[in-house]
Amino acid sequence: MKSQRIAILIAGSRFPKEPKLETLRYPENDVDGLHDVLSDIDRGGFDNILVFKNESHSTIIQSLNTALKNAGKNDLFLVYYSGHGMQNASGDLHLATADTVLEILESTSIPVATIKHFINTFTINKAILLLDCCYSGLVGKAFVKSSVEDQLQMMSRGRGVYVLTASTAFQVARETETDGHGIFTKYLIQGIRTGDADADESGHITMEDLYRYVDRHVFEECNQKPSKWAIDVQGELVIAKSGKTPGLERRKQLQTILADMLKESLPEAIFEKAWTILKQEGTEITDESKAYDQLLDRLLNQSIKPLTFVQEWNRIDTGDISPSEHRPIPEKKAPAPSLEIKRNAPGETATPTETNPAQGKSWKMMYGFLVIVLIVTTISITLAIIKQTRITNWSKSVVEIERRYEVLHNQLNRAEMLSVLGQYEVDKDNLIRQLRELIQQGEEMGIQASAARELERTIQESWNEQIRGLETEMTQLSNQQKPIIVWEEELEQIRRLFEQLRKDAAMSRRAEVLKSLSEDKNLLLHRVEELVENAKTLGIEAGEAEELKQDIEREWRELEMSVK
Repeated sequence: MKSQRIAILIAGSRFPKEPKLETLRYPENDVDGLHDVLSDIDRGGFDNILVFKNESHSTIIQSLNTALKNAGKNDLFLVYYSGHGMQNASGDLHLATADTVLEILESTSIPVATIKHFINTFTINKAILLLDCCYSGLVGKAFVKSSVEDQLQMMSRGRGVYVLTASTAFQVARETETDGHGIFTKYLIQGIRTGDADADESGHITMEDLYRYVDRHVFEECNQKPSKWAIDVQGELVIAKSGKTPGLERRKQLQTILADMLKESLPEAIFEKAWTILKQEGTEITDESKAYDQLLDRLLNQSIKPLTFVQEWNRIDTGDISPSEHRPIPEKKAPAPSLEIKRNAPGETATPTETNPAQGKSWKMMYGFLVIVLIVTTISITLAIIKQTRITNWSKSVVEIERRYEVLHNQLNRAEMLSVLGQYEVDKDNLIRQLRELIQQGEEMGIQASAARELERTIQESWNEQIRGLETEMTQLSNQQKPIIVWEEELEQIRRLFEQLRKDAAMSRRAEVLKSLSEDKNLLLHRVEELVENAKTLGIEAGEAEELKQDIEREWRELEMSVK
């Protein structure tokens, strides 16, 4: 049975039973806008969407219960709420509804813990929770919304849950009078509707894509930082299609075609400029580059031959063709050679012709001159082929480094700790070093090497952006999370140190060296035992630490036996 995509959209804007809660203007607009993009078959493609506007808590909870109970294990289930987020005396998060009364908040609202309970009970593997919750009143021309982050920590043991909220625990979420939406929801809708959240032009929008898009635009507009949690999510959780044709495949195919043409007759200047234009994919193609980009499409579709491609490219360079013109230039064919055979008349015999000595000497000089020209031409062609081969190999090396960086970049996107990110720094430095060597080689060959320089800049910038993003996320972690991450990093460091210690011991195969290294082993065991004790204090499972301790003791015994 085909998996379904199900959404429940909840708007709370009016609270007639609780005068302390401000009436909100835009939750209903938020729900309508999100409904439009999620139901669009070319975007969200959701099969079933339930909308609740100013309904009672019991009606919504019953519908949530029924929908989650009927959902298949592999269905995608999305819950969205726009309204007031309230916390009770215990600090538990509740979502206000039309019948909410603050004095009896627990029995007149939707506890976030109830949503978590439903997801766990009915074993939903893929769930998305989007919260744009407000709480307080008007400040100037902005409506202030309270933070909803605090209680979402309680969902950390759910399965396959992606949570995205309007702000952190230390900020307020805002909406302006002119937008007609909360700022957070406005960019949720915009990122899906325009497809701009698909920054890598993969053809689909994952929750990570959407978070990065919303995070960037919300922060630029009001200095507000949305929050996210990806809890037990495996792989990419796709929320919508972007409507974009995957650009990476197009770029790779064209780079291969251009590299092959470079071996034959493609001028280096055209190759360099085409490379630069291909690098603009994923961003806005400039008006100046559109004509070239359209011409590259024709080359990819094999609607023009390489010679015609070069001719039309030069016409664009000289301004003889506009971006909308694509008049193929007919390729001239050399006229067929004519052959005239002179025959003797019937009965006529051929007679020898006397050769003038001066004419013979002239022909010998001409023949010698032609031989010299032929030799010089052959040498020139050979040197040109050698140079062209070197340029082709140089270009392929740049393409290969770019491919290796794309693999590295995908690994960086999955890194969740600074210690893990550091493992890839050596690979990044090697790529930069190889690129700089290629740039130097290119200059020696007379190549501008702009593509290699642009790739070096891209690697440096994306690396720095990844580091900044990770550091920002680390600073937002709660005091409860930070010790856990430090614990995990300490465990990983001990694992690496023991691996190096084991290698040193195995290489020596000497009892006295093993005895001296045994002290280092004991220190590592002591650190592992401390981690086991700390795990109890932090309230986390110490299984990994205990398993590492057993591995160290077992492997060290094996080393001692091998030395004996």
